[in-house]
Amino acid sequence: MAGRIRRRLRPLAILFWASLVLPGAVAAAIAWNNHNRTLAEADARAQQTVSILEEHALRMFEAQLGAIAAVEARIAGMDWQQIGTSEEVHRLLRSVAQDTPHIDGMWLVAPDGHGANSADFFPVPRVDTSSRGYFQALRRRDEIHFGEMIRGRLKGNLNFNLSRRRASADEAFDGLVMVTISLDYLANFWREVLGEGPHSVRLLRRDGEVAAVYPVVDEPPPPLARDAPFFAAMAGREAGTYSGRAEADGRERLYAFTALGAFPAYMVVGLDKETILAPWRRDAGVLALLAAVASMALATLVRLARRRERLLAREVERRRRAEHSLIAKEEHVAALERVETALRRSEERFRSLFETLTYGVIFHDAEGSIRSANDSAAQILGVGVQEMTRRDTADPRWDVVDGQGRPLAPHQYPVVVALRTGRTVRGFSLGTYNPKAGERRWLMVDAVPQWLDGHERPSGVVVIFSDVTEHRRAEESQRLLLREIDHRAKNALAVVQAVIRLTRADTASGFAEAVEGRVAALARAHTLLARHRWEGADLRTLLDEELAPYEGGRVQIEGPSTILRADAAQPLGMVVHELATNAAKYGALSMPGGRLEVSWELATGEPGLELRWTEAGGPPVAQPARQGFGSTLIEQTVCSQLHGSIERDWRPEGLRVLVRLPAGCLTSGRRSGEPSPQARPGVAPDLKGARLLVAEDQAALALELRAALLTAGCEVVGPASSLEEAARLAVTSRLDGAVLDVDLGGRMIYPVAEILAGRGVPVLFCTGFGEIDRPPGLEKAPLLRKPVAAAELLATLAHEIARAARGPGVGTRSGS
Repeated sequence: MAGRIRRRLRPLAILFWASLVLPGAVAAAIAWNNHNRTLAEADARAQQTVSILEEHALRMFEAQLGAIAAVEARIAGMDWQQIGTSEEVHRLLRSVAQDTPHIDGMWLVAPDGHGANSADFFPVPRVDTSSRGYFQALRRRDEIHFGEMIRGRLKGNLNFNLSRRRASADEAFDGLVMVTISLDYLANFWREVLGEGPHSVRLLRRDGEVAAVYPVVDEPPPPLARDAPFFAAMAGREAGTYSGRAEADGRERLYAFTALGAFPAYMVVGLDKETILAPWRRDAGVLALLAAVASMALATLVRLARRRERLLAREVERRRRAEHSLIAKEEHVAALERVETALRRSEERFRSLFETLTYGVIFHDAEGSIRSANDSAAQILGVGVQEMTRRDTADPRWDVVDGQGRPLAPHQYPVVVALRTGRTVRGFSLGTYNPKAGERRWLMVDAVPQWLDGHERPSGVVVIFSDVTEHRRAEESQRLLLREIDHRAKNALAVVQAVIRLTRADTASGFAEAVEGRVAALARAHTLLARHRWEGADLRTLLDEELAPYEGGRVQIEGPSTILRADAAQPLGMVVHELATNAAKYGALSMPGGRLEVSWELATGEPGLELRWTEAGGPPVAQPARQGFGSTLIEQTVCSQLHGSIERDWRPEGLRVLVRLPAGCLTSGRRSGEPSPQARPGVAPDLKGARLLVAEDQAALALELRAALLTAGCEVVGPASSLEEAARLAVTSRLDGAVLDVDLGGRMIYPVAEILAGRGVPVLFCTGFGEIDRPPGLEKAPLLRKPVAAAELLATLAHEIARAARGPGVGTRSGS
């Protein structure tokens, strides 16, 4: 008998060693997976950061090239004696340097290498730059030269420059125009993008010379060695990532690099690995601690079981010897009492450990019924332990679904699978309804079968699970955001399609004009939402802009003056957009005779806003069989984001919607609406004989503008598709006005606009951006949003040309 007991002890010994090894192995596997995921997320962050810095650098360099072009246009025709003695040229250079935060200075260098004029000194001290790398490079060939970091000879500060030859008719070397770039500006911007931590940024030329570096240094750093990891990583690639240890501070970093467009340079961002992995090390420590606690708990349980087996073996042997005497029997009884006492104490210690675990633990018997559970399980499931033991596994109140939200059959439950197969089920994701919280909770479940010696089937199952609801909600929010972006893009196309289908006209030109006006109204609605992202927005203006495509007597909007808070304007605009899209697809606005009434009032009982949406005259309406993503987005936006409520009444004659918003969505401020740019009473579009410069880089739009102006009798100069061409035409052509695209080939048109304004030529800007900051002196120049209606374009041009003829006014600056 003792031999049988010893044979039973062997599995316990194996279980004992397994309890010491398995939790640590599981924790190590989780930590390794988290380590790789942390590095992958850091890699993505580094690539995103280098893309942001690349875009900023390209815009900065393009602005500097625009400044160089403007200066070249100003000194065209001047010899170097005139340039060196011109205070006007000095003031121009100083104005450009002072108005542009990233420009440290501007220099005009004569063909002999001596400085002729600059933004900082007038007259310029005699400084010979003929030995500088940029001078030698530009003397050999005509290019845009990207300089390395140097210390200025006059100002003594660290900088790098962007320079190019001065334009000449015979293409011979005739000096150069140079812009020096402020390293403090770059360092401040890079610091804001990178945030806290010993991260680094380098702006490198392709040959390894350093143009700029962050953190800031006192002296120009040496160029990268040819065997540096950067050169191996960039071989044959324009962008990528690599790891390496910095020579300057010895820290290991994860680097991301990208080429700066046509410039012979790379932007390199280095994220400090120690900072990246700090949260992972903290989490790994917590995992190690949990694994140690779990190992200790399991080992304690196994040791208690082994001790119990030994006690029982000794007691059996003692009982066999005491069978022949009453004294032996009494001792036997006493020993049994001692064993039971020890067992009770052991069970108490186990119960204490069992109840203090933060994971949910449930014990099932061989039939799958619940026998016991800890308090953590009751809190996670929202069901008391006693209630659990009375529920069957297939009880519908569990409302169990799989990780994708599909109903899970009882035979697929982890506990049932473990009982049926005898194998452990790990990492099974499921959801169950928590009646106390009134919501579904998501669990990560392990089901471990229990065995008794001599049995072919498990004697029960221990289920251990954790609550991963919050983690899942975070992932679901990201997926919802991606779906929202995709859905809103498709909805915008659906509204445009509905406008085209519902537009009626007797002639093709009338149809085109109607469609053009409505599509422009839709574009203005989106511009309003973008412009009011950080300000209050007038509710009526928001509704007018959003419902403008459906005007013509079919839409009626009524309500008192109401200003929405900034954080409520855009969400409510999204709700109105969804309702309007649905009405255009399936409701009253899908038929020519349909009508829509939108009204609102300020609630008197509980402060807030009540907005009513009433459709009539459309096709018969019925409540949809399932809730689509658009309805879900409306519900989430009103109830969760705006903390309001929504009621929908699916009447056959038309949908009625009541939206209630709390007072926190409103503000008492008032804002007067901006006048519509096409509303210019009294101006007749008489433009016959007017010479107009057109600057537009999109070929189709340029042809459309040219055709509209030629039809009105204008003479078109251009169209110019590049900043250099536009600047040349602005200087050399006789002009009565100009139509300028704000973003011309990725470069701002403002240097050309300033040249025209200096000549007294009225300027009209066109753009597809939501908001732009116009340069000083041109803040009130007219701005038209794309797509631009032909009638609006001609009326605005006629108005500006007529005003310019009367004398200097808004949007122009006097000068020759």
